[in-house]
Amino acid sequence: MKRRTVIASAAALAGGLSGCTGLDGGAGDGGDGSPSPSTSPSPSPSPTRSPTESPTRTQPSTPTSTPTPGAITGTSFEIVENTCGTGRDEATVERGSGRVTVRGTVSGRNGCFTAELASAAYDTDAGELTVAVRSFSEAGAGEGCTQCLVDIDYRAEVTYDAPDPETVTVLHNGEPVSTTED
Repeated sequence: MKRRTVIASAAALAGGLSGCTGLDGGAGDGGDGSPSPSTSPSPSPSPTRSPTESPTRTQPSTPTSTPTPGAITGTSFEIVENTCGTGRDEATVERGSGRVTVRGTVSGRNGCFTAELASAAYDTDAGELTVAVRSFSEAGAGEGCTQCLVDIDYRAEVTYDAPDPETVTVLHNGEPVSTTED
């Protein structure tokens, strides 16, 4: 009789926890509203990727083919560190003659997230440089990810053939995180 009580209690507890992987706009596989992967066993389980496993990645400098005055002449982007953290978004800007360096941290939803330089645009007439960084998931189908917010530290550099910009704005996933004025 006691065995039936224990089994019934275990079943009730398991049933009560069944909604923990639902579709509540953040509790699924990547927090983006997509359904969680099937819970049926797979023949060969995928390893869970941890943010510390991702190597330092560098996007090569990409100079434009024919630099014109006021145009961006090159960009580079490097992931410095990718670790579980608090999911913070921040950036600092350093200016030099013909060069702006941004050091920042962009957040990711889980350990499969990394970041890249989404764009760099310099409006020389307005004296405004905008540097946009985005975070994204590199997870393949059925790949497990460490479930933690990640802080992705990066270094971006933009070179240009024009006077230094009066204003530098840094965007993370489309949202402004830093604006520096001369």
